[in-house]
Amino acid sequence: MSFNKDRQQADKPSDETPLVFKNQELTNKEFLNYGVEEMAYIKTMNIAGKKLYAVHAADGEPISLAESRDAAEYAISDNEMDVVTIH
Repeated sequence: MSFNKDRQQADKPSDETPLVFKNQELTNKEFLNYGVEEMAYIKTMNIAGKKLYAVHAADGEPISLAESRDAAEYAISDNEMDVVTIH
């Protein structure tokens, strides 16, 4: 194995390695699920030539489709979630 490959494996935490996030100790699995029910993002899609707005949970799970960004944002806030911006 090359040095870089060995280092990547050594640096990669297991699912049970504790992480500290916002003063909380979380496993990788807990960290990946953090905010799933509280945050959502909007992704623009083109389906059959029509621009639609897909709402996704923080983990990427599709939640709904809307015909306008305003409607997508309303759906998120109506379900007591926060819209997050991804880059």
